[in-house]
Amino acid sequence: MNSKAQKSARQVSLQEESADAQRLKAEKERRWRAEHAEAIRAENDYIEKHGLPLAGYRLF
Repeated sequence: MNSKAQKSARQVSLQEESADAQRLKAEKERRWRAEHAEAIRAENDYIEKHGLPLAGYRLF
């Protein structure tokens, strides 16, 4: 295999690895959101009802 072909094959391999990593990251994020949906909903409900904790100390 010549060096151009090797370089091209390596680039394809790296692109595939990157795509796999992106898919894995997206799946982990989806699972985390599904597992924590109830807690996130409860926190959002609390903030909606009571406002942000320590909001009185914000400088902006």
